[in-house]
Amino acid sequence: MLAELMTSSEPDTPAQAIAEALAQINALAGYSGRHALVSGMSDCIKSRMTFSPDHPPLLDLRRLAQVCLKHEGLGYAELTSPLRKSFDPADHAVQHALSIIEQHWPPARRQPIGRDRLLEVNRTLDGLVEKLANVVRRELREEVRRWRVDYPPILGVRWRVAEDRLIVPWTEIPVGHDETRMRHGVLQEIADVYDEIPSGRLVVLGKIGSGKTTLMNFLALAILGEEATRDPAAGVPVIFNLASWNPGKAGIFKWMATVINRDHPGISIEDAGRLLAGNRILPMLDGLDEYKHAARRAVALDALSAVDIPLVVACRIDEYGETLGHSRPLRRAWAIQLEPLTLHDLNEFLPAKAHSQEGPQLWHQVLDRMSKEEPDTEILRKVLDSPLMVSLAHVMYGSLAAHKNPLELVQISWQSSRELERHLYAGFVDTLYPESRNDTPPGYDDDEMPKLFYHRDDAKRWLHFIAQQVQNGEIQWWRLGNGTPRPLRLVIFAVCAALMGAAAGLAIAGRVTLLGVRPPIGGTLAGLVLGALAGAAYGWIYEGERPIQVQLFSPAGRRNLRYELVKAPLYGITAVCAGYPLVVWGLHTYGRWGWFLFAIGGLVASIPPSLVQHWAKQPGRKPLCTEIQIASSGGVLTCLVLALIGAILDRPPGPFGIWSAAAIVYGVLLAFVYGPQAPIDANEPASPIEMVDNSRKHFRYYSIAIIVTYTASTIFVTGLSLIGIIGAVTYGSVAGLASGVVNNAWGRWAVLTRGWLRFTGDLPTDLLPFLEEAHRRHMFRQSGAVYRFSHEALERYLRELPPEAWTDTSTDAPRTSAPAQKTRRPRDRLHRVAAVHCPCGQRWPGVPAETITLFTRVFNPSAGISTLIGSRCRRPDSRYVLHRHDG
Repeated sequence: MLAELMTSSEPDTPAQAIAEALAQINALAGYSGRHALVSGMSDCIKSRMTFSPDHPPLLDLRRLAQVCLKHEGLGYAELTSPLRKSFDPADHAVQHALSIIEQHWPPARRQPIGRDRLLEVNRTLDGLVEKLANVVRRELREEVRRWRVDYPPILGVRWRVAEDRLIVPWTEIPVGHDETRMRHGVLQEIADVYDEIPSGRLVVLGKIGSGKTTLMNFLALAILGEEATRDPAAGVPVIFNLASWNPGKAGIFKWMATVINRDHPGISIEDAGRLLAGNRILPMLDGLDEYKHAARRAVALDALSAVDIPLVVACRIDEYGETLGHSRPLRRAWAIQLEPLTLHDLNEFLPAKAHSQEGPQLWHQVLDRMSKEEPDTEILRKVLDSPLMVSLAHVMYGSLAAHKNPLELVQISWQSSRELERHLYAGFVDTLYPESRNDTPPGYDDDEMPKLFYHRDDAKRWLHFIAQQVQNGEIQWWRLGNGTPRPLRLVIFAVCAALMGAAAGLAIAGRVTLLGVRPPIGGTLAGLVLGALAGAAYGWIYEGERPIQVQLFSPAGRRNLRYELVKAPLYGITAVCAGYPLVVWGLHTYGRWGWFLFAIGGLVASIPPSLVQHWAKQPGRKPLCTEIQIASSGGVLTCLVLALIGAILDRPPGPFGIWSAAAIVYGVLLAFVYGPQAPIDANEPASPIEMVDNSRKHFRYYSIAIIVTYTASTIFVTGLSLIGIIGAVTYGSVAGLASGVVNNAWGRWAVLTRGWLRFTGDLPTDLLPFLEEAHRRHMFRQSGAVYRFSHEALERYLRELPPEAWTDTSTDAPRTSAPAQKTRRPRDRLHRVAAVHCPCGQRWPGVPAETITLFTRVFNPSAGISTLIGSRCRRPDSRYVLHRHDG
């Protein structure tokens, strides 16, 4: 829309006036919904549509206005002035458009943008674009370099224009002068062809494994070019996994801005939205076919058609055709489909890439048999027509670690394509994790040996579990713990929280002495029950959120700390001023239960500091109502806990001065809990290892700060006696650890992923090095902060693996000279002992395996304790290397 208006031949036309306003709005817009709002208004105004209260366009404009115009950043004059000057003010459509703006735009924000401010924002965005381009270029080149070790990315991939049913009418997508060039070509020409598409919208179709992702990577690198020659006006291509987008929860621009912030923490969500709105980023959307249902794919496709920006979409051709039963082809987009490989392509690739001396000759024999078009080789010809399958065959039969003869491909009578495909997947996995550490797996040079060695059965079991935890095509380290069954998660967190709650209740009740413990029923039981309920609710409901990378005491963090040092003490003073009179009156009227009126003080305490934060325009603040809601919930919870302590101890309220001192101390310490934190400002892309490191550091600081804060504030209630101090320290420690687990991804990671799942053997002891090694060996691709399997079909194969695929049937055989030792899971070791002998030396007759396993865990818990506390089993012939980034 904007591009069309800017190309108007008459500079003084209303369209040009609107275009100038849109240019300013795009420079400052946080989300492109504002762009859509103004575009929709201008379309309605130009067409002089008749408005009525229930007219759909008017409803859409109202909805957009409510969602988009509540944010800061736009100047009221910049939006309304062109509309007033370009059209008749008495025009009915113009009046409605202006009334919508005036109705939903807060008067305090009706300030002009100013030319200096506009130039400053543009300079900032230009700098972000250049940094993003350099980072994306470096990432893509590293990925291409990594995969070119054994996988040349170009395997004779050709394309042609898509069938008519898969593309919009040609009149909607006028292309360049050379129409023949747009109808067919090879991968190397795709960048030149893309330049001939005025809309910049392209759909890449093909069968599974046909090279769609490779083509998108090649196109992205071609658009980026070299740093010195890159066109500043060109958008930076960024590849997104479209399957991770839920159109029902977030708009396409908001989702993309969130993903950019996750993978590039130096770019805030707001700045990412501005880059997208200004066409500074070229979205390349892969994975439309990974939506399971055609109706959901249609919703996503309709949403993409509704936005008028350049983009590239990749999808399997069958799924795209099925989607068009519920929708139309992508609007104003050129579509191409990749063609299958030929025997000539295979002859050029497979013999040339074989590493053994006899490899080329063996491959020529295989290809000669395939060229005769015999019925026995029909399935082989059908399967080996895609780059994916050809690459798998090369790894299995022609790479450094390959020990199989490719002639078996024509010697075995394959019953179906699925059978042959699964054979290639299995061979690919076996080659990536060879039996002998003397074999060099894919991803390493000829003279380079891997530092880490994994037994093949262990690797298969771990990869099978990871494949089951993939969400929307992504391996998110902070969600791997969800592989623990939900009822078991409930029990784990309930037991941990109950023990901490009981300890806190025991200490707060004042019965801890230097010589022993005399357990009180009231405090211990209350802590036990409340802790168990809180832990169970957390384990059942919470699924884990994406960790936000923060930096402590950075310049932004120090500025934020100054705001918090003013706001947090005000928070405590307000709670005391409102709560103290209520507690005094409540104790006089209701006895010890009057302490719970203190919660009202916590409810009121959120209002003054939130107003101060809003008036002072603290960076990163949320809307006023949201800030009050968040602060109120935290204040009520804190005051209820202190009230519970006071009620259990049956304490008198004490003087107001003590309460005020406690409020100031609590406020100052609380400022150091949240104040120094600021989003990390890094030019480098995020990686799983760096995110785990950052989350662990944040967990330590946050937990310690909470411990100090709650210990110091609780002492004012428990008293300065030895028993009171022990109680306060115990409660503060429990609160700090619980808050760290609840509010930090690493806490949940430590309990579930590094604790339980490592104990059960579903994940390796050193998970992060294993993931990094799998990435190097071409099992995974890295997409910013997450990993993805190198192909969705490989993920599906590993997810469907039966347990027999990694079960060792010869566990009783000695392993004295084997080149690799299999890592024994504590669960398997206990189960094996229990299944063979009972405590009296006899076998267990007719007892269920689950009961035996449970029994042995109870009577032999030490087998798993060493794993839980972090010890690692070292064997003389093992070469496991401890990684400094171990999560």
